[in-house]
Amino acid sequence: LDLADNKLRGKTIDLRSSSAHNLVHIDVSNNEFGGCIDMTFSSGVLYANASYNKLTCASFKRFNPAYETLRVVDLSNNQIDQDVSEVFHNIPPSLEQLILSNNNIRGSFPSPLPTFEDMRHFNMTNNNINGPLPDFSRATPRIRELDISNQRQTESGGLTGTISPDFSRLDDLLVLNLATNNLTSIPSDLGSLQKLKYLDLSSN
Repeated sequence: LDLADNKLRGKTIDLRSSSAHNLVHIDVSNNEFGGCIDMTFSSGVLYANASYNKLTCASFKRFNPAYETLRVVDLSNNQIDQDVSEVFHNIPPSLEQLILSNNNIRGSFPSPLPTFEDMRHFNMTNNNINGPLPDFSRATPRIRELDISNQRQTESGGLTGTISPDFSRLDDLLVLNLATNNLTSIPSDLGSLQKLKYLDLSSN
């Protein structure tokens, strides 16, 4: 289902009906949908893109037919104004790509961070997250691109503390961007990441 690049507005479409049970790809990006989006989809959905709308909140449900099938979620460039722990509540562990950049997500990451064994791409740049940097080596052991930069959108924003030496265990990591936060130390172990191609720790 591709409804991208229109001027659709109002509540997001309910795609949980039996008539939509064969859907694997849902794209409603670049419209004018507002309010909350219920990320409950029919079983078999792999890809959900609702970026570039006016959404203010998002929710996942544990008893979601797509809980074990969903691979890609893109909710970037909205107006999501929630605590990050609310966003991550019941988030599907099957995700390979999670893109939540350019929103108003705030608060501290849940501890421990949910485990995403197959996560490859994690992007939450340009939000207002604070508190300690989670242990991504445990939560996302196969991550390739990790971007949590630019969290200092307000005085209360910005990840704090240290970068764990365990980041050196992320053997597949290609991109690490933690710029514009309030981190206080850089472990020398990062130099052992042989696949790393891009590292930005500026403005900490």
